[in-house]
Amino acid sequence: MEFIGKLRAKAIYIGAAADLFGSILATLVLGVIWGIHYVMTSNLSAPPTPEKMAEVVAGSTSFMVASLIVGLVFSALGGFVTAWLAKENEMPNALVLGGAMTIMGALTTALGPPLYPDWYLIASFSLVLPATMLGARLRLATKVWGLK
Repeated sequence: MEFIGKLRAKAIYIGAAADLFGSILATLVLGVIWGIHYVMTSNLSAPPTPEKMAEVVAGSTSFMVASLIVGLVFSALGGFVTAWLAKENEMPNALVLGGAMTIMGALTTALGPPLYPDWYLIASFSLVLPATMLGARLRLATKVWGLK
């Protein structure tokens, strides 16, 4: 039970918000940019429907890779924020955040419609925790450098 006492719920919640909302917002912006690029570079006879645009963006491997990278960057940011706010016992707090975000992603995927290819799901689920821990390690490095 000593491990539980070392956790800072507020730090974990704010780190989760940084990860989740940052990922969602950045992916939406990325999707809009991808959609604009598609419209600008395609020889279309009529404007595409929103459904067609969603299909094009979601069916793009390059969009999926970019989305995965953006999501992992925000997972690292969430780990950094959690470790920064925890002030001590940074790694256990980041570990809980990474585990919670992985479980939340798995539940969202299991309960929703199939949106992503298998390679994306495997990469995402296997890299969220390491990315979160990397963010916490970066925070520890800033402490060594004397940054508050």
